[in-house]
Amino acid sequence: MKYVRRFGWSVFVFVVAALSSAIPTLAALGRL
Repeated sequence: MKYVRRFGWSVFVFVVAALSSAIPTLAALGRL
């Protein structure tokens, strides 16, 4: 269970980082 939970947290952190980096890009594209 520890490995599953750690894997889930790594995926969650990756998704949050991807969203935080994608939102400004989408906003910049929206301005164009």
